[in-house]
Amino acid sequence: MGARRTKWGVLCTCTLIVCGMGYASWNHKTGDDLRDRVLRTAAAVLARQPAPVCRRTALWGETLEGDAFEQYALAAAAKGATAGIVWNEAARAFQEKGAVVTKERQQQLRETWAPVIQQVRAGAHGQTLTAPSSFLGKVVGLDEALFLELRSLASEARTSDFLNLWMDAFTFAVDRLPGPAGGWRDQFPRSYLSLLTDDVLATLSAPELQVLQGCLTNADPLVAVLPDSDVYLASWVRGQIQNARIEGLGIRTRLYAWQHGFDPFRADLEGYDELLTLGAMLRSAATDGGQREAQWSAYRAAPRERQTPLTRFHDEIIEKSERQHRQLLAQLRLLRLAVAFHRGVELPQLADPFASAPLQVQIEGDAAVLRSAITFPGSQRIARRR
Repeated sequence: MGARRTKWGVLCTCTLIVCGMGYASWNHKTGDDLRDRVLRTAAAVLARQPAPVCRRTALWGETLEGDAFEQYALAAAAKGATAGIVWNEAARAFQEKGAVVTKERQQQLRETWAPVIQQVRAGAHGQTLTAPSSFLGKVVGLDEALFLELRSLASEARTSDFLNLWMDAFTFAVDRLPGPAGGWRDQFPRSYLSLLTDDVLATLSAPELQVLQGCLTNADPLVAVLPDSDVYLASWVRGQIQNARIEGLGIRTRLYAWQHGFDPFRADLEGYDELLTLGAMLRSAATDGGQREAQWSAYRAAPRERQTPLTRFHDEIIEKSERQHRQLLAQLRLLRLAVAFHRGVELPQLADPFASAPLQVQIEGDAAVLRSAITFPGSQRIARRR
């Protein structure tokens, strides 16, 4: 009797093992098919992405021959030492290692990064070609030198020099906007916009305000190009799949994914497959702000049956990235309105990126309240004429 039970136990165990192996093999095959399908979908998205919209002339002043990014690369190679240097607003001077520097040291530091700034300024007046993605990270430190120099010029009341450098620095920031969604590129133009407070605008002469108005108007169509959420997601998915190595995972991790054929990446693949399908709802982005909000509302309301923590993260970040970009566009247009108000000319009707209407304008005497339909940091400007 005991031998018979042992036989049945061994037989059942072997049957379970064989069935389990067959199930795992079948699931692994379907996992490979899923992986191939998601890769094909991602490749199709990347193949149809339009060429980035880049400027062909300077946003202000003379346009020089040559590629702007060649000049930016030279600036990056000669990057000045700005590590540990910050601006002390109370002292209106540089601060190094926790202490305000002397005038002599401040001048020495400015001379260190002067050649870098000159290269950036030359690039701002060149034509732009598509910059390699590997290049964009190398120029981040250049903004530190530009900000410090702009703060110095403002503290010395060198209004004209400040404005000219600001427009070149802003051009440099706008030149880095084209590319997949991700959000981090938007922070640079927004940081420069924050420097042009209403007090600064009030110090500018009528000709300077006119030049600034032209620069901002030329930048508008470049900033108005929304980041492509499909391209961002497809780029990330392709990288995730190509870099995934199941061989290096521990047995416990693989066993935990038994329901996915012992493939820990399968659940994310299913989630990405779902997101890439839902992405069709966001294509042909509406240029009307209200209609675009409706597209996003429909996209958010669509059911997610295969979402994972990783796909949820990317689902959220693609919307966050576009919203940040539209906030940048709104801030740029609010500044355009503020400049027009200081000039004393008729204010243009500029579309609100978040509504099917122009940005709101309320004028009372020598003051104007300018705002977007939604609230976010920088969604309102108050302009007062001198």
